[in-house]
Amino acid sequence: MQDSLDSLSPLLFEIVSQYDIALSEQQTMLMVRHLELVLDKNESINLTRITKPRDALVLHILDSLLFSRAIPLAEDEAFRLLDMGTGAGYPGIPLGILYSNASCDLADSVGKKCQAVSEFVDELGLASRIHVLCDRVESIANSQRASYDVVTARAMDKLSVLLEYASPLLKQHGVLVASKGRIQNDEFRHAINIAPKLGFEISNQLSFELPKGLGSREILCFEKVTKSKIHLPRSIGAAKHRPL
Repeated sequence: MQDSLDSLSPLLFEIVSQYDIALSEQQTMLMVRHLELVLDKNESINLTRITKPRDALVLHILDSLLFSRAIPLAEDEAFRLLDMGTGAGYPGIPLGILYSNASCDLADSVGKKCQAVSEFVDELGLASRIHVLCDRVESIANSQRASYDVVTARAMDKLSVLLEYASPLLKQHGVLVASKGRIQNDEFRHAINIAPKLGFEISNQLSFELPKGLGSREILCFEKVTKSKIHLPRSIGAAKHRPL
């Protein structure tokens, strides 16, 4: 890799500090090491289209850490987190590194990705707190109903679909935190309209401009305030192919 761990770690520390995110030296090195593992594995398995390390610091690591700005939990408060559609482990692994008090499940339905992320977690020494679930979120909801304080989703699907996926997974007063590029008005309005039926109300919305002209992010937080009025989860694929 052209950029070494030693050169990327100070750069990451500088980037995240501009967004009021504090990292220790050890946390910074772990996140950069995860990125190195991702880019190395990407040569044999398609995990990411972002292959320039300095861009990936922003588009993978900072992008993941911005979720923390909307998670309404103290850093010393123990909690359970599920990262839906984790891909290469984003945002789940950076958040698991940031929150040493969190137990994180990283969910993906693609076997090769699950295997790769399991290898990353082992290599980083995080297997006691971070676990990979190779399954569809509808199936996980049946086995882990109302188990999580936080569910995350990064550029995964329409917001209304994410709300449906997250509802049966979350405890009372748990939160879905979703990251999007500039969200379309129609998508946002539909999510706001459907949220009460799924037991949610919107609790936070943050907007960020990424450095180096690498785009914008909307971080949306929905709190599970009551039970869903719809029996969930529906059958696998229903949320995506027959949306509410």
